[in-house]
Amino acid sequence: IAAVFLAEAPLRLAALVTAHAAGDRDRLAHEAHALAGAALNVGLPGIVRLARAVEHAAPDSPLAAIAPDVLALQEAAIRDFDALQEAAGP
Repeated sequence: IAAVFLAEAPLRLAALVTAHAAGDRDRLAHEAHALAGAALNVGLPGIVRLARAVEHAAPDSPLAAIAPDVLALQEAAIRDFDALQEAAGP
């Protein structure tokens, strides 16, 4: 499960960031939902919390108001993806 997550989650995160930058609220919510579900499966509660916040804010909140959560999600992903990779081994 961890290997699949580590292969797919960075792509989902990149799509989320791109959707935010493009103002594509539907795609932003979709990618945040998918990332939250995947992170839940591998036990990354920080990413789950942030992705859910982005998902719930995407439909109605100003994009500028969502930006801090998108940035925090990117930072958490860097930290947590690295930790998961280390724990999963080569």
